[in-house]
Amino acid sequence: MLYIIMEGDLKAFSSINLLFKYADDTNLLVPEITDVDINDEFNNVLKWAADNCMTVISLKLKKLFLIGPRHVIPYLLL
Repeated sequence: MLYIIMEGDLKAFSSINLLFKYADDTNLLVPEITDVDINDEFNNVLKWAADNCMTVISLKLKKLFLIGPRHVIPYLLL
């Protein structure tokens, strides 16, 4: 419960990018087209953690890319 209260002031730089918070997990969603780069958003989270004396556990970090049906993934035919 304390983490949820402490995390209340963590916000994304851009209104296009989203932060989902649940229990002790935070998910950052950054679409392909946005006004703030994912690296800038992540650095914002790291700065927030440092300012609030919290640690981001790098072993728990994951990056996931979702590709919709409108994208064609090139492949090599041999």
